Amino acid sequence: MITFHNELPLDHTKSLTYIAKKWAYDIYATDSNYNIERAWQSIGEHLWAENRKINVPVDKTYMCFADLLELSHG
Repeated sequence: MITFHNELPLDHTKSLTYIAKKWAYDIYATDSNYNIERAWQSIGEHLWAENRKINVPVDKTYMCFADLLELSHG
């Protein structure tokens, strides 16, 4: 579940996964695993630039984008 600090607890997993796949196809002309990973990195950079902090559950490490990448391929 992807939520942001100091915002309503809405799950953003589905929408961010859609954006990653869409960017991978639109920007890199293919939705291969490598390009989806590059799109996730870009999303991470955009979120960082906007000072968005992702809430990480207590039992998880901060390997959040690796987990998100795994979710996007499922």
